[in-house]
Amino acid sequence: MSVVPARTVVKSLQTRYLDGVVRAALIVLGALPLVALVLQSVSPGSGAVHALEAWFSLQCHQDPSRTLRIAGHLFPVCARCTGIYAGLALGALLPGRVSSTPVLVALGAGVVLLGLDVATEAAGLRVPGLAARVVTGLALSAPAALLASRAAEGPSRVNARM
Repeated sequence: MSVVPARTVVKSLQTRYLDGVVRAALIVLGALPLVALVLQSVSPGSGAVHALEAWFSLQCHQDPSRTLRIAGHLFPVCARCTGIYAGLALGALLPGRVSSTPVLVALGAGVVLLGLDVATEAAGLRVPGLAARVVTGLALSAPAALLASRAAEGPSRVNARM
């Protein structure tokens, strides 16, 4: 029977703990638009609603014509930002057993898709669509969140999967 040095055990626990904290933070962050939507319908005008509205206004134009609605209630962020937030939670929930290369390719594809969506919309080549905005937000942030959670596992775990 071999003895594992205490330093190795501590490092392993720190890595597992950090990975869990990063994943939990990404899931909570990704859920914020839904939390704000529920709070707005249950307790409109509350301090929590105002704090979340202030947070979202720093990052999103919040144009109602580009925003999803549920039961007549507007999401606190536009469709693209909703996709970005949802992708953060989704990426944190995905298992990290995939090699880094496909995740990096997916991230690159997400950047390209989002760029094309913004450019074609800005150039007037197509009518803005909520579905495309949600999908491009998801395509960008889900692989980014997966990479962030895997990076928290430590460099040896990320590099071993490349």
